[in-house]
Amino acid sequence: MDPNRIIQALKGTIDPNLRLAAENELNQIINFAPTLLQIIVSDQVEFPVRQAGEPAIYLKNMVSQYWQDREPTLGEVVFPFNIHENDRGQIRENMVEAIIRCPESIRAQLTVCLRAIIKHDFPGRWTGVVDKINLYLQSQNSGSWYGSLLALYQLVKNYEFKKAEERDPLLAAMQIFLPRIQQLITQLLTDATFISVLIQKQILKIFHALVQYSLPLQLINNAVMTHWMEILRTVVDRDVPAETLEADEDDRPELIWWKCKKWLLHIIKETENDDLTGVIQKMICEYSEEVSGIAVDMTQNLAEIFSKILQSEEYEESEDKTVMALGILSTIDTILTVMGDRKEISQQLEVICLQVIGHVLQKPIIEFYEEILSLAFGLTCYSISPQMWQLLGVLYDVFQHDCFDYFTDMMPLLHNYVTVDTNMLLSDPKYLEVIYTMCKKVLTSDAGEDTECHAAKLLEVIILQCRGRGIDQCIPLFVEAVLERLTRGVKSSELRTMCLQVVIAALYYNPTQLIHTLENIRFPHSPEPITAQFINQWMNDTEFFLGLHDRKMCIIGLSVLMELPSRPAVLEEVAGQIVPSILLLFLGLKHIYASRVLNKPEQLARAQGSEEEENEEIPSDEDEVGQKGVALQSSGAPTGNDNEDEDDEDDDEYWDDECLEGTPLEEYSTPLDYDNGEDEYQFFTASLLRVQSSDAGWYQSLTSPLSEDQRKQLQEIYNLAQQRRSAGLKGLW
Repeated sequence: MDPNRIIQALKGTIDPNLRLAAENELNQIINFAPTLLQIIVSDQVEFPVRQAGEPAIYLKNMVSQYWQDREPTLGEVVFPFNIHENDRGQIRENMVEAIIRCPESIRAQLTVCLRAIIKHDFPGRWTGVVDKINLYLQSQNSGSWYGSLLALYQLVKNYEFKKAEERDPLLAAMQIFLPRIQQLITQLLTDATFISVLIQKQILKIFHALVQYSLPLQLINNAVMTHWMEILRTVVDRDVPAETLEADEDDRPELIWWKCKKWLLHIIKETENDDLTGVIQKMICEYSEEVSGIAVDMTQNLAEIFSKILQSEEYEESEDKTVMALGILSTIDTILTVMGDRKEISQQLEVICLQVIGHVLQKPIIEFYEEILSLAFGLTCYSISPQMWQLLGVLYDVFQHDCFDYFTDMMPLLHNYVTVDTNMLLSDPKYLEVIYTMCKKVLTSDAGEDTECHAAKLLEVIILQCRGRGIDQCIPLFVEAVLERLTRGVKSSELRTMCLQVVIAALYYNPTQLIHTLENIRFPHSPEPITAQFINQWMNDTEFFLGLHDRKMCIIGLSVLMELPSRPAVLEEVAGQIVPSILLLFLGLKHIYASRVLNKPEQLARAQGSEEEENEEIPSDEDEVGQKGVALQSSGAPTGNDNEDEDDEDDDEYWDDECLEGTPLEEYSTPLDYDNGEDEYQFFTASLLRVQSSDAGWYQSLTSPLSEDQRKQLQEIYNLAQQRRSAGLKGLW
């Protein structure tokens, strides 16, 4: 083919008077595409012809439309035009060099061509593209680096959205390329010239495309990731040349030094109008040690970006800006979660996070409340600074304005205020008053029963956390709040049992005070003391106490109830229900403990190793529980574990999964839930044995209605209590 014929035709396309005839001439030339590429890279062709972009545009359109093999559609007689395989081979052989050598003005056209070719031909027809790119990337001639990186970017982008199982060809190629581009950017970091920073930017774009949707751990191990984190930190800290600051502020983002930083921020999750993704969050979690060195700088940069987003005039009208801001908050939250137990880092993060929280609350921007409350939770998991205690008052003001809409989102943070630094909570009455007032408002307003359950749970946590810590004056207020809610319509058993549980916790806190409080509470619709109503409701609802904590709380409460020194008259009426209710609760606990042991092999081995102990005769002279176990036997209750399997079969028919699962509110732990907390087996047996010793008539009232199976279960509980007391093991069954 005569290239001059094409060149003359291309000249004609620049002249409006000759354009149509020139295009018709080009369309008739055979072997057109490879010759176009030859013209593009040829130094012999006049620059205006190459610069005009017509050869590159023609080539791009041809490759885009005619590279892929196409079969005739139904009704077509002639095969559709495709670029001939010989022409394809010539183009593949020369495309990477063309991108390296062509003028900047037409590189974009050629990279589109390359992307299309890679899409259809790699790896099947063109494994050689890897060797070709690598040849120029490894070259000592720096002039070939940028173009070869542009070619590599097309290869990586082609696999950007593919599933992990489809990325093997890319990962095989990146085994070759990743060490080289890491070496190259490290080498260039100290060079702030235009071409150096241009190359650095392109490497960051490649790395971003590689890890954006899937972090290839087979490529990026600890050592590699550490090196990349150091590179990112250097780019973050690096000053831009002073002359760039002379440019208008609106023009600076277009300068290569700022674009390099922009692509760094792409990698740490700020993308300038793409979506925010979770890749950096995965990286932070996977490489926490490496991230620790740059965590503060990363968070500071994210906070500054967040602030700029909120201050931008178009923020309120831009959904993209909102999505970006939410992604930034989520990433900061991840950093805080991973670094939260490192005091020296978390203290610096707290200052930054409080600025972010302040921006949101001052506006206020309610769509970010959930995220900033999560940040505040992360800042209070290990210790609570004076600044975070001040935040409690600010949150109370937020609550007053937005009422209970965000109470459940506040709950983890409020739980931290109660449990992480109880001394400070009790050092100033205003702290407890603020929390109680929020709970009270939720319980007396139409907040919805789920929110009300959270408020009641928080009151229970306070009582249990502060037991023996002098909050006696608060107990009547807490009790009255939940009982008043109970006297109004309650639809769910969850809210009913949660309100009851607050009163049970108060009974555990101080039985005498609780009974006195119940006797003195009067509600308008009922002139009688609420004591009898409460106890009757409790006895009717014991089967609705689910999960581990709630059952344990109910058992301990009923045990305290049995031992009341001055029993309300209603107790005599329900005496026969108390122990059977406790046995039913223990049956549920037995299944929960069993399932947890089976899911933890080390506990299973420990439990199996203690089977012989469980079946041994209890010594009669070692302790009170042992002695009373013998006394119980003499009163007619069977001992041992005979026919235990038969009982289990019947139990399995009764206990479904819902009864055995923990309740959602159990995640808000109390001292009862800690390993050194109250042991419900020992607590109950000690209570019942004290009743047996001190009041035989009342003991008879409690135990005489028991069936033979119930007496057998009671003896089993005695046995387990003894074993748990002796061995200090929790969860044996």
